[in-house]
Amino acid sequence: MNVTGFSHQVGGHFGIFTCGGHICKPLNSKELAFYKEIGDRFAPFTAQCCGTISIQPRNSRDDGLVLTTDRPVLCHPNPSSSEKQLIFRLNKNGRVESDQHFNEWAKQCQTRSVQKLLKPANGLNAFF
Repeated sequence: MNVTGFSHQVGGHFGIFTCGGHICKPLNSKELAFYKEIGDRFAPFTAQCCGTISIQPRNSRDDGLVLTTDRPVLCHPNPSSSEKQLIFRLNKNGRVESDQHFNEWAKQCQTRSVQKLLKPANGLNAFF
């Protein structure tokens, strides 16, 4: 499945992405443990964690970068398809860029996360 930058990101230090109607964040083992151990009493007040995926970049025909998951994310029957696809690409200096962001901070966070994906033998583990 394709992964794109989350267009409504307003802060943070790491890029947030979206896939199949889910928000995907870089994997933090302590945060994941919290979601796995949260009791029924507090679950209605927190975001739901549906699982983990690995994200890999690949080059597209139009010099863009396509982010894909290691498996389909199908836990919700009607994922939101209204999310605008944000296109990342490599500039002549080998840096990731995108000109479609509404928020400069989100652009910086997300392009930095995509840049890390391009390092050899590097993938992004994320939870959604």
